[in-house]
Amino acid sequence: MFIGFICKHDNKPILFKDCWDNPRCKRRCYSIAVLKRMAYSERAKKEPGKFSTTQILAPAYQNYLKMNNAWFDSPDNLIFMIFGSAAHYFLEKDAPNCLQEEYFEDEICSGIVDCYDGSSKTLIDYKFLGKYKIKLMKISLDNADDYIRQVNRYATLLRGKGFPVEKIELHAFCRDFRNREYEEELKKEGKLDKKGNPYIVIAPCTQFDVPLIPDKENNEYFLSRKKILIDYLSGGSLEKKCPDKETWGYKRCYNYCPVNSFCEFYNKKLKKGA
Repeated sequence: MFIGFICKHDNKPILFKDCWDNPRCKRRCYSIAVLKRMAYSERAKKEPGKFSTTQILAPAYQNYLKMNNAWFDSPDNLIFMIFGSAAHYFLEKDAPNCLQEEYFEDEICSGIVDCYDGSSKTLIDYKFLGKYKIKLMKISLDNADDYIRQVNRYATLLRGKGFPVEKIELHAFCRDFRNREYEEELKKEGKLDKKGNPYIVIAPCTQFDVPLIPDKENNEYFLSRKKILIDYLSGGSLEKKCPDKETWGYKRCYNYCPVNSFCEFYNKKLKKGA
């Protein structure tokens, strides 16, 4: 369970209540409103046995560690998460004729649909990503397999409630966009870099047409992942590490896992080289 922050003042853990009521710093790293929203983002309560789409897509062992340990995280690791949530909130207000931020669930998992346009039978999902990730996606959408699985699961949830989905779009907003860099890149568009690869120009928003996955096929994928997660949570004797593919070459282990201190594989195999 997420119980506090790694305080930026002294790089030591601090419980949420102490952060609110008795901070160790003279000036907060973020406003208390922002910090409380960060705390809530990872502590949303879920009914036992019910999982969200994104939770099932996350590494099962990491989920297991999060649910069975008291852990802390740096506010800096959460800031873009709440910016994305805030943007979703305001986008919801401006398209009254579309389904926006609607919650759906079935026997497999739940999900919140960003935007569904019934007139065009189109599901739109918003992502707020770094330039590097969007560049990888422009090279190949295979680099966004989890996103493809996620939005296709949302499409299944919509169809299950009587909303036909014939097209899925992913709108990737570049959170580190710089107009000056963009103008320089536009001059190089169509040319090759030193490695012989074409320059990839990243706009403020890049739209991707997401390939449709048959409901049955994607459901089987989610059921298989859900079973692994349930096996972990029920105390099954499973491997105490995440699959290599899901570690991103161990980058996730080193830099993007708030519970790596509880991970047997990280502590025995990776920590010495951290």
